Amino acid sequence: MQILAQLIDVMALILGFIGAAIVIYGATFSTFHFVLEMFGKAHKGRGLNVDHIRLEFGRNIVLGLEFFIAADLIQTIVVPDYYEIGLLGMLVVIRTVLSYFLNRELIRLRPLDRDKLR
Repeated sequence: MQILAQLIDVMALILGFIGAAIVIYGATFSTFHFVLEMFGKAHKGRGLNVDHIRLEFGRNIVLGLEFFIAADLIQTIVVPDYYEIGLLGMLVVIRTVLSYFLNRELIRLRPLDRDKLR
């Protein structure tokens, strides 16, 4: 039983690291592309394509949040006391609301993004 608990802890830790890596990758990728857009288009006199950068960054944040939620769910399997369940419930609600509004923002950006890429 102890080995199973340790295996579940390791799986939750790995999922948390994957979620963090996705968010860090998205932030790095978006920052890099923002700098390229800022300096590349400043010389041409065109506006920045910030909506495309926001769309990609938002996708990475939503994906990272899903991994964080999965890690929290797996972690709660090991220690199912009322405090941990309440904490998990609050975290899931906060992350779900955040994911919902990020997805709404991404859906709103998609038509603008398609028009700018043509």
